[in-house]
Amino acid sequence: HQQMQQPMQQMHNQQMQHQQNQQHQQHQQMQQQQQRQQMQQQQQRPQMQHQQHQQHQQHQQMQHQQMQQPQMQHQQMQASKGMGQAGKGSKGKDGKGMRPPAHQVRPQSLALSPSASAPSAQGIMVSGCANETVSNIIKGSFSVAGSNHGKHIYKKDTSDPNVTVLIYYWDDRDGSSFSGWWIGPKVGGDQVWSHADNRSSPTPPPAGWHVPWDGPVDPSLTLTYTPATASA
Repeated sequence: HQQMQQPMQQMHNQQMQHQQNQQHQQHQQMQQQQQRQQMQQQQQRPQMQHQQHQQHQQHQQMQHQQMQQPQMQHQQMQASKGMGQAGKGSKGKDGKGMRPPAHQVRPQSLALSPSASAPSAQGIMVSGCANETVSNIIKGSFSVAGSNHGKHIYKKDTSDPNVTVLIYYWDDRDGSSFSGWWIGPKVGGDQVWSHADNRSSPTPPPAGWHVPWDGPVDPSLTLTYTPATASA
């Protein structure tokens, strides 16, 4: 009986050993698979971080573009205001075709015409201006060359032949924001270099000039009066 049981016991032992081997192999396979997954995750992590960084940069660029859009629209609107007749071919004294930086679209005025109601004539000397481009255009002596809206128009005595520089008054018929004294190449034209809010002065005020016209007052820009060099 014992001799008969021995082969059966051996077979049982072999089966147990085989099962243990299989379990051990399965366990090793699971460990290897986990290791492979960990390695893949480690390899993927830099790629995911790079993608997240790119997404963050794209998001920042979009926010920057959205912030710039209103500024660009404002600049385009300002630039479009200077496309009138007075802005064609204007040149500074340096002949480089520099265009004055401030523009204002306003209704066209009547041509220069003398007026008996205008105050007594005097010459004007314009000096200063922190904006070098504008200063090179407008500084110099001016003489009376007509009148507009009941006040004298002053024209620069010597300037680039391609540029006319005038100091003129515009009343409040188009609104108070358009009223006051202006420096530009044409009475009622589209292009202006400076504006003074003083509406009560019978002559161009000596100070209080905005450069550009819708910017702050430039205290360095001054007008002084000289004996008249021309009559209306």
